[in-house]
Amino acid sequence: MLALIGAPAFAGTCSGIDCEVSTDLSAAFRASAAPVEAAPWQGLTKVNPGDFADQGLRPEVLKLALTGYATAHAKGQVKKPILTVIDYSLPSDQRRLWTIDLTTGKVLFHEYVSHGVGSGIKTVTSMSNTDSSHQSNIGLLTTGDTYYGKHGRSLNLHGQEQGFNHNAYSRRIVIHSAAYATAAYVKARGRTGTSHGCPAVTPKIAQKLIDTVKGGSVVFGYFPDSGWLTTSTYLGDAGKQHAQDLPPPPPRTLKRGMQGADVTALQTALAEKGFYSGKADGDFGRGTERAVKAFQRAQGMTADGQVGSGTRGALGL
Repeated sequence: MLALIGAPAFAGTCSGIDCEVSTDLSAAFRASAAPVEAAPWQGLTKVNPGDFADQGLRPEVLKLALTGYATAHAKGQVKKPILTVIDYSLPSDQRRLWTIDLTTGKVLFHEYVSHGVGSGIKTVTSMSNTDSSHQSNIGLLTTGDTYYGKHGRSLNLHGQEQGFNHNAYSRRIVIHSAAYATAAYVKARGRTGTSHGCPAVTPKIAQKLIDTVKGGSVVFGYFPDSGWLTTSTYLGDAGKQHAQDLPPPPPRTLKRGMQGADVTALQTALAEKGFYSGKADGDFGRGTERAVKAFQRAQGMTADGQVGSGTRGALGL
C-alpha cells in the first residue's frame, strides 16, 4: 500500500501535488547541472579576486586586473606571469601597489607608490594620457627594458590601451626609485611625494622590483573612471559591470567660467529666489557670480561666489 501511495509522484499519469513536486525537483536538478562560466583567467593562474583582501587589495579591483591580464595574455603581450596592481583610488599614505606571482599565488611586493602631481596631491582626482599633464596613467600597461636616467636605473612602460595610456612610453612614464616614496616620508608628511606621472617606489626595493617585473609583465593602474571602464577592450563586460556598480559622482563645485545644464539649473534657482535677472543660458559669468554671492550673503554664508554642497542645499539643488 505504501508503494502505491508513493508511486504517483514518479509516474507519467500522476496528478495533484505529487506532480508539482516532481516538476520542481526536475527543474532544480537542471539548474544545478547548468555549467558555470569559467573566469577568463582560469588556467593561467589559481589566484582568485578575494585572495589578498586582507592586504588591502579589493576583490573588485583584482578581478578587473586579472581580466585585463587574461586579455593581454590572449593577445600574446605577456611574457612573464607577473601582475602588478596599483589602486590609484586609494590615497598615497596607503600601500597601494601589489606585485603578484601568478604561478605561485604569492605577493612579492606590497609598497607605497607615487602618482603624478597633476592627478592630485594625496588623493588622485583625475588621470590623463596627455603630454605635459603630469598625471598618472589608467589601465593596462606592459613592462619593457631598463635604462639609466635622472632617477637612476628605471623601467620603461608601454601603454596598451588606445586613448587612455598609449602615450606612456613617449611621456616617459616609468617605474623608478624616489626618496619621496619611502615609509619615512609618508610617516613625516602623511602622503608620498608626487611625480610627473611616474609610479615611483622606495629606493630600498626599486631595483629588485624592476628586475622582477621587467621584460613583459603586466602593470594595471586602477581608477574608477566610467569612460575607461565601459570602453576598455581589455576589461569587456567586467568593466561595464564595474562601472554600473560605482556610486554616482558627487556634483561638481560650480564657479565662474563653467558651462552646462547644472549652471542653467543654478541660474533658474537663483532667479526664482529673486537674486538673478539674467538669461538662464548655462554660462557661469560675472552676473551669475554676483547673484551667487548675494544669495550667500543673504544666507549668512561665506560669499565666495562658488556653488558647493552648502550653497546647493540652500538653493534646493
